[in-house]
Amino acid sequence: MCTLEQEQFKEKPGNKALFKDFLVASRVKVQLATHKRTKGLELEVAAEKGTVKISGKIITGGIFSRGKQTTRNDLIEVAQTVPGVNQVLIGLEEFPVPLE
Repeated sequence: MCTLEQEQFKEKPGNKALFKDFLVASRVKVQLATHKRTKGLELEVAAEKGTVKISGKIITGGIFSRGKQTTRNDLIEVAQTVPGVNQVLIGLEEFPVPLE
């Protein structure tokens, strides 16, 4: 029996939605990783029915600080360029770097 003929690999309605969510999240990850304003950020991206959730830590303070609100706005703007994205939710944690 071919692997693709096994029950767990057969196409099902739920699998199609999971694949679509995975595809949207992957495309958003690529956009964020390659865009000049968002590349270099350590982020997690998940998608469900057109809603994309982006979370991660950002550095605040020092010469690399851009501000939480600016970074949040950039993430939303870049993610919304991906087809299939209807809504973007952001959960950022600030990681302060002491200034010397």
